[in-house]
Amino acid sequence: MNRFDRPLLAALREEAAYLIHKNRPVFLALLLLPTVYSLLFGTVYRQNVIKQIPLAIYDQDQSSVSRKYIRLFDDSEKFRITAYVNSQEEMEQLLRNETALAAVAIPPDFAKHIKQGLGTQTALIVNSANNTFSNTAITMAWEINRTFAAGTGQQLLEGLNRLPEEAMNLAYPVHVSVRLLHNPLAGFSPFMLSGLAAQGIQIALLLAAGPILVREKAERRFPANVSTLAIMLGKTIPYWTTAVGAGLLALGTQKLVFAMPVRGSWLEIVLLIGVYAFAVLTALQLFSSLSPDPLTAIQIPMVFIMPGTLYGGLSWPLFAMNRPAELYASLMPIRYTAENLRDIMLAGYAPELWTDIRTMLIGCCVCLFVAWAVFNRKRKYAACRECCSNPPS
Repeated sequence: MNRFDRPLLAALREEAAYLIHKNRPVFLALLLLPTVYSLLFGTVYRQNVIKQIPLAIYDQDQSSVSRKYIRLFDDSEKFRITAYVNSQEEMEQLLRNETALAAVAIPPDFAKHIKQGLGTQTALIVNSANNTFSNTAITMAWEINRTFAAGTGQQLLEGLNRLPEEAMNLAYPVHVSVRLLHNPLAGFSPFMLSGLAAQGIQIALLLAAGPILVREKAERRFPANVSTLAIMLGKTIPYWTTAVGAGLLALGTQKLVFAMPVRGSWLEIVLLIGVYAFAVLTALQLFSSLSPDPLTAIQIPMVFIMPGTLYGGLSWPLFAMNRPAELYASLMPIRYTAENLRDIMLAGYAPELWTDIRTMLIGCCVCLFVAWAVFNRKRKYAACRECCSNPPS
C-alpha cells in the first residue's frame, strides 16, 4: 500500500518525526515553556500579597497619641518604616528617590484636636507609578485609620462615663463582615498562574507550529492529489498532543510546587485545554496559509498572541474593557480560556465554560476552512506551475 493512500497518518508520522527528531529544541520548548512560565512567575508571586512597603513618617506632633497612631503602621506587615523625617522637603526627597514608596504626615496639634473633639487630618502620600503597591498602601492605610479612629472614639466616650461596649458602638456604629470566596488570601499566584500557563501554551505553539503550512508549501512532500485537509490535520495532531500534555504538566507543577488549588474537574480542564490548543493551532494555520515564508508566519501572529495576558482577562477584567478592546479580545482563544481555567481551579466550576468552548469550536471551523481554502489553492497553483515548467516529453 502506498503511504499516500492514508495521507492523514502519513502527515502525522512525518510531522511527528520532524518535530521530535529534527527539531528537538522546538519540541522541548513546546513541551516545557508553559511549565517554565509557571515556575518563573510563580516564584515572583510566591509571597502572594505585597508586604513591607517602604514607609516614611513625618510626625509634627510628637505626642503619645501620634506615636500610638504610628505604631499601627509599624505593626502592619504591609508596611516597613524606613525613615522618620523632620521636614516636608526631606519627606518629598525620600519619595522622589524611592527610598520610601509611601509617607504619612501627622499635623501639629494632632492629639490636642482629637481630645478637644475638633477632628484632625493626616496625609498619606503614595508613589502611584505602580498601582499594585499603591492600591495596597491606600487600602491598608484606610484600615489602620479606621481602627485608630474607632479606638480613640471609644476612649473619649468612656471618659464621658459610657460603658466600653456602648462606647465602641457609638464610635464605630457600622461593622462590615467580609468574606472572600475562592481566593481567601487575595493572592497573586491563584489569580495569575493558570492563565499564564495558557499564555505559555500559545507562545510555544507559535514558535513550534507557526510555519507548518509554509514549510509544506516549500518542500511539497505530498503530491497534489493528496487531500489538503488530511495534510493539515495530520500535521496539527503532534503539536496539539504535545500542547495538551504541556498544559497539564504546567498545571500539575503549579499544584505541587505552589500549592495551587484544583477544586474542579480535571476532565473539564483537559477538555478546555484541548479545545484551546486546537483553536490556537487553527488560527496559526490560517496565518501560515497566508504567509509567504516561515519568518513571516511567526512574526504576523505575534500581534495576535503576545497581548494575550492583557486581552485574555488575566490582569484586566473583560467587563471593564471598552468596546474596541472587547471586540479585539473576542478574536483570541485565550479570552475564552484563561478565566474559565481559573474558575475551574479556584471555584470548582466555570459558568461560561460550555458557551466559551462552543464559541472556540466555531472559531476553529472558520479558521480551518479559510486556511484549507487558501492552502489548497496554493498547492494546486504550485502543481500547475510545475506541470507547465516540466511538460511531458
